[in-house]
Amino acid sequence: MNSLAALLGPFVLAQADRGPYVPPPLPTTPILERWLLENPWPPAISLAAAAVIVFYVMRSRSQARQGAIIAGVLILAAGICVLTSFVVTTDREKLADRTRSLIAATATANISDLRPLMASDIGLNVLGVPFRESKEGILGLVDLYMGSQYRVQQHSTSNLTAHVDRAGMGKTLVRVRVEVDGMANRSWWRITWRSTAEGDWQAMHIEGLQIDMVRESMIRR
Repeated sequence: MNSLAALLGPFVLAQADRGPYVPPPLPTTPILERWLLENPWPPAISLAAAAVIVFYVMRSRSQARQGAIIAGVLILAAGICVLTSFVVTTDREKLADRTRSLIAATATANISDLRPLMASDIGLNVLGVPFRESKEGILGLVDLYMGSQYRVQQHSTSNLTAHVDRAGMGKTLVRVRVEVDGMANRSWWRITWRSTAEGDWQAMHIEGLQIDMVRESMIRR
């Protein structure tokens, strides 16, 4: 069994001694779908601003009634955008939530929360080095290192993106920051997800793409 550097222990190291690593991005979401279902504020604010402008312009032309009608339609459209985003939860949003839960459960060694987030045939690869442990073996590593040898005081995620490849399959890409004993570490992870019959998502493959101050040669299996 290798050291914590083989799994999540590199979190305790200092920041990278090379330039910032940026992994290949996931495919982008169609902008109309993203604005309508996930981030309605740009179109909603634009529509509201247009409503105000139209009303004042038409009122200056003695067409206040027509301006109010048009402005009302624009405000209604803005409200529909916002309401739709709250009513509809996309698979990408579900994957992003599951990713945050997976990272939180790992950082705090919460095995009971982590287990249902992982598929029975989950695989793990860190910096190109594959792990042969089964699901229970990976959970055991998390419990051993994150639950005993190292304690994460703080953790956060950023640059989280999600993509649904096809029905029942998806990926997330996320940057993780943790603090252990006052030292910060950042890393990039890509997670492949598979939907279950119940409609949940489970991680079927986890890839550590980059970890500050850690090289592939440092991971021995």
